Amino acid sequence: MVAAVVVIGAVAVAFFAARSVSGTELVNLPLGACFDLDADAAVVVRVTEVSCTTPHTHEAFAVYRYPAAGNAAYPGDDEVESSALAGCVPQFRGFVGESYASSALEIVAFHPTASSWTDDRTVVCAITSAEPRSSSARAATT
Repeated sequence: MVAAVVVIGAVAVAFFAARSVSGTELVNLPLGACFDLDADAAVVVRVTEVSCTTPHTHEAFAVYRYPAAGNAAYPGDDEVESSALAGCVPQFRGFVGESYASSALEIVAFHPTASSWTDDRTVVCAITSAEPRSSSARAATT
């Protein structure tokens, strides 16, 4: 998986040419896995999985397949970004236990890029915040 990073909220969208090449493949993270990104790469293939009780920058809360036919042409960065985020927001409450609108947490959507589109349609939804967290964002009831 090659993923571009898109964040809802105050954090800017960024695309870089560097790739993360060590660690756990993003698409293989279990839901609830906490992880850090390679600071030099915003096109993400692999991440550093860490315990949720240690400071971390992200937590995977949903994974889904981008809704496009297998032979569909890449719809463009803007369309993929907005669709990826639209698929993440409704799943936020089920993991965190509160609505995205009332939360201080942010959502990051790792999604297919033009270069990965032919082979990969996976979207990984993750939680992030302004400061690293030392606990899971998962609601105690889930």
